Amino acid sequence: LTQIDPARASSPLIDFSLRALDVSSVNLSHQAPAALSALSRLLQPGLRRDPSIILSRLPEILRLTLAGIDSNDQSKTLRTLIFYRNLVMWVPVGGSANLPNVYESIKALDRGGAD
Repeated sequence: LTQIDPARASSPLIDFSLRALDVSSVNLSHQAPAALSALSRLLQPGLRRDPSIILSRLPEILRLTLAGIDSNDQSKTLRTLIFYRNLVMWVPVGGSANLPNVYESIKALDRGGAD
């Protein structure tokens, strides 16, 4: 669904993921690996269609996913690292202040060329 209509699918998936990753939700801790996988798959279509959906909630997502690096849970750690890999593939990290606007770069890719 995220490939077909990321604008509608993103918010519910992000909400689910954030609830599952929250430290206070003991009842949903078994859903953390699935939540991390959902976030990983949501990144590309969400950023391509409407980056504000993801970017506006990115600080909270990053804060909650950091706990996914867990030496006692290999599956959760791998899914967290895959999420971070996917994130840095689509969102520029570091560099100079002259980097192009992420939103405009993604829109240019959608149009089939660079501006």
